Amino acid sequence: MKQIATSFLFISVFSVASIQAQSKLEAKQEARQEARQETKQKIETLKIAYITSALELTEAEAQVFWPIYNEAEVKRRELRRNRMGERKDAQVNFKTMTEKEAETFIDQEMEFKQKELDIQKELHSKLKKILPAKKIALLYKAEVDFQRKVLQDLNEHRGNKDGH
Repeated sequence: MKQIATSFLFISVFSVASIQAQSKLEAKQEARQEARQETKQKIETLKIAYITSALELTEAEAQVFWPIYNEAEVKRRELRRNRMGERKDAQVNFKTMTEKEAETFIDQEMEFKQKELDIQKELHSKLKKILPAKKIALLYKAEVDFQRKVLQDLNEHRGNKDGH
């Protein structure tokens, strides 16, 4: 009887400790997720300001431009998210893949690039109706410049973190 009580006590203590550890882990994961979301929102806000400034959008242009642009961004994100899911499922190992697997991989890459291009063409077609060609050209440059700036800032931030 004493062994049963001791076993029960051990299991209870272990269960409580396990639940507490799980709760702490979940809280840390939730905090990380919230921090990521905040960072994404900050970057998105900076991107809007950067592109609006680079294109010198008037208030009227911005009101028409941003819904069109945001719709294309949602499509691009969804396309990339699906692609990443497919890649994780495939666990591509180029050294061990068969010729057939390589051909399938290449076909999927071409399909992805075509879908990405289709989204870009649709965006371009819609933008031509509301913006002059020069502003559309500036948009493409501003997107690349913004991405470059974000990556540069990220690398500098990581360098400062590692160096100090």
